[in-house]
Amino acid sequence: MEGKRERDARFVEAIRQNRAGMFCVARMMLRSDSDAEEAVADATEKAYAHLYALRNWQCIRPWLMRITINACHKILRRRKREIPCDDIGAFERTAPPQAAEGVWAFVERLEPLYSLPLTMYYAQGMKLEEIAKALHAPKGTVSARMTRGKQKLRRMIEEERA
Repeated sequence: MEGKRERDARFVEAIRQNRAGMFCVARMMLRSDSDAEEAVADATEKAYAHLYALRNWQCIRPWLMRITINACHKILRRRKREIPCDDIGAFERTAPPQAAEGVWAFVERLEPLYSLPLTMYYAQGMKLEEIAKALHAPKGTVSARMTRGKQKLRRMIEEERA
């Protein structure tokens, strides 16, 4: 049984290794750097508070991604409750053009159902099993969503070129 210091050191290292991936997933869901940072911070805090629930350190990556996704859902629910003001520009959450180039600009336009698994697989190098665990979906479902997402991307790119 490891002590608190060892557990905390392992947690800090896991966050250091996975923070960029957590941000990437949050950015894809929320379409805003500041909201993504907030989601990652919330997820990190929640993960530390519930570290005792982690049974296997080998599963820390999908566990952190799942907590990040839940933090994003919380922010999205809060957005729905916000009362918009007359100045629509104050609430725009678009990425600067240099932040999303090439294919990733098209991936950002996909709905999260398709963009999340594609981002986790291609940008973060996660395995299909890890993605399935993080999204609480069967491996076949994740694979199908990735295939459909790639088909939608192909159509979007072809339409753009035409």
